[in-house]
Amino acid sequence: MSAEQGEERDPRFAELSAAERDELIESIAQKIVDRRLAAAAIFLLESSKPISFLTSQAMLVFEPVAQALFDTKTYLRFQKLLEERENVERLIVCIEHKESERLERERAKRAERRRPSRRQGEPRNEQ
Repeated sequence: MSAEQGEERDPRFAELSAAERDELIESIAQKIVDRRLAAAAIFLLESSKPISFLTSQAMLVFEPVAQALFDTKTYLRFQKLLEERENVERLIVCIEHKESERLERERAKRAERRRPSRRQGEPRNEQ
């Protein structure tokens, strides 16, 4: 087995395709929004954007510890994602979009609950 074949199989050396990247970004953004951590995540991502590559390299250093806590393949895919600053911006935009959708759904639910349910033909009780 050549060194090239070994590198192709090792997820640390595999590049993310655009589809994999987008799927991973969507998944991470959805988890953040579901936990209602959008504001904190956006703040953290915006402030760490200039050092995103260093962060991705630090993740490699902590990989042995992370293997005990996280799914290794997902962890390495996230590490690869952080190598490019553009991906951090994509993640921020996706979080913002999903959070605005969540807020809009909540507003619609609240408005629906506030509307009094009237039967057809019942007079309005206006004061």
